[in-house]
Amino acid sequence: MKSIENNKLSNKERHLQSLKIAHEAIEYYLSNKSISLTKLAIKFGTTRTTLYHYMKNYNIAVRDMSKKYFYDKDFFNLINTEEKAYWLGFIYADGYISKDNHLEITLNSGDKQHLYKFRQAIKSNVPIKTKWVTLNGKRYKACRINVCCTKMCKDLIKQGVFNNKSLNIQFPKIFRANLIRHFIRGYVDGNGCLSTRNMVYISCGSKLFLESLQKVLIKKLDLTKVKIYSDKRSKNYAYAKVGEQGKLIRKYLYKDCKIYLDRKYCKVLPILTQLPLESKKV
Repeated sequence: MKSIENNKLSNKERHLQSLKIAHEAIEYYLSNKSISLTKLAIKFGTTRTTLYHYMKNYNIAVRDMSKKYFYDKDFFNLINTEEKAYWLGFIYADGYISKDNHLEITLNSGDKQHLYKFRQAIKSNVPIKTKWVTLNGKRYKACRINVCCTKMCKDLIKQGVFNNKSLNIQFPKIFRANLIRHFIRGYVDGNGCLSTRNMVYISCGSKLFLESLQKVLIKKLDLTKVKIYSDKRSKNYAYAKVGEQGKLIRKYLYKDCKIYLDRKYCKVLPILTQLPLESKKV
């Protein structure tokens, strides 16, 4: 009906009507920060191009609605703090970088609070969503964070995280030696187990990664060398220590640390003030 009425208008009348709609739309746009230009055009029955040209004439900037999420894109550019080393280790274990530069971390729903810690670390407002995953024929409730940032993903790749990393991952050599324990703690929190008898169990698809990790622990704590074995249950390689040497590893990784997975830290807490830390180099 409107199109028929518009056809009866003169060119001057149509121009004035279009101008009136544009002014109303722009006024609405300036007072409603959450609406995009496309949705604005639909709301006022005009086109995005028309509104864009009017706004350009009045020097009104068009909001980039694709940037509604923010984050510290340079967080992994340089690994120079405990927090950065820890999250690098955790992503080595539990992170995934897609080909289109999305960083995704998916955890059991019970560890959701840990994703909030990560989000706070990268100064982000990216949503943490719940999803259902199927593993070995059973469905589990999981939580996920997905960060779409090309710069962050490229920095992580530079630090050793890449697609299909599980079988070819290598122990990093590119940050300060005093941060290595925080990196290892991050990896253990993501892909390790702290069970009875003070066991420390670390799993990885790359035997080379675990061999390098063991060398670090031997150097730091004067541990005895053990065989990196193939775990038939997980189809990965595994490194394990129990007893007194397991205690040493636990205390080395978690003593006086600021960032950790709460669930695993609780298992270590009873020994942190009981066992003296004996090491060659700390």
